[in-house]
Amino acid sequence: MEDNVINNAIDLFVPYTFVSSQPGLKKRRYPRYIGNLINRKRTVWKYVKRNPGNLNSKIKYNRISAECPLARRYECWLESKIID
Repeated sequence: MEDNVINNAIDLFVPYTFVSSQPGLKKRRYPRYIGNLINRKRTVWKYVKRNPGNLNSKIKYNRISAECPLARRYECWLESKIID
């Protein structure tokens, strides 16, 4: 009985914190133009998944995906900047 009361009090008054399952990973920060490109790609991908028969959205997704090596090129530039 006491355990139940204590557990309820803890649930009510102790704040929760969420811990990442992969603590060593950092979220990558890209310049705005690359972030916008990735967000556009994600948005078009969701539309393609909802409407798989729409050929125009598939073409648009492929065109945006072709521009995404910009993110990799940016990462290579950052690494070369650190090395030099």
